[in-house]
Amino acid sequence: MLCKKESITIHRKLPEVFKKAQDIAACFKDVSAYQKVEMLDQQGDGGEGEEGGKKSSHCSTIRIFGIPISYTSETVIKQNESINHRQIKGPLRGLKTTWMFDAIGEDTRVTVSHQLDLKIPVIGRWLELIVYTLFIKPLAKNFLVNMKQNMEEAK
Repeated sequence: MLCKKESITIHRKLPEVFKKAQDIAACFKDVSAYQKVEMLDQQGDGGEGEEGGKKSSHCSTIRIFGIPISYTSETVIKQNESINHRQIKGPLRGLKTTWMFDAIGEDTRVTVSHQLDLKIPVIGRWLELIVYTLFIKPLAKNFLVNMKQNMEEAK
């Protein structure tokens, strides 16, 4: 299983950053690889997911090397703490992505972690590293940089 993290510090207070981040469709709007993010369902006002947070699901289409790739994720939001995604349909089914939010004085550190287990004997770990290095890491860095720019320009 591959576990990797990327972090960035945003010069805004945690509640402001989290409020923007929990709008999943808007969050990916400025990430060039994302062509579409469609919210499928949401467990209403305070619906509780398995992990004790507000639960929703979304279908996303990204374009990698010009090829459109669609996937569906379940998301559990724990207010001002974390946003947890789990890919339930798509090429990386089972991929877990967690956005963690930590207050650092007046700033917020956002950490995006990925857990990927392709469960392919012998070559699985190598494939996980290749997929992470070529696809997941650049998308995560792009997402974090865009979030930082959008939040800090909004001052």
